[in-house]
Amino acid sequence: MSSMAQISEVTTHITESSCAHLYYVSEEMKDLNAALKIIQHLESEGVLRRSDPLIGIGGGVLLDVVGFAAGLYRRGIPYIKIPTNAMAM
Repeated sequence: MSSMAQISEVTTHITESSCAHLYYVSEEMKDLNAALKIIQHLESEGVLRRSDPLIGIGGGVLLDVVGFAAGLYRRGIPYIKIPTNAMAM
């Protein structure tokens, strides 16, 4: 899927109730605690299984951690990856 197609898909899910959370991750911080931090945020926001997408925008490490957290949190949660560098594609 092209980046423009991914961005189009993201914008269809943005509503007034959407929220964002910024995470700083590096290769050294790529561990279970980083994923649990994301899961705690998802839980506190009441993210639903199939109707609330999780959108990761960033490099490879961030997309790895967000994808792992999505898989742990809810099976089948929509997960949209938007890579910001060539290595993340």
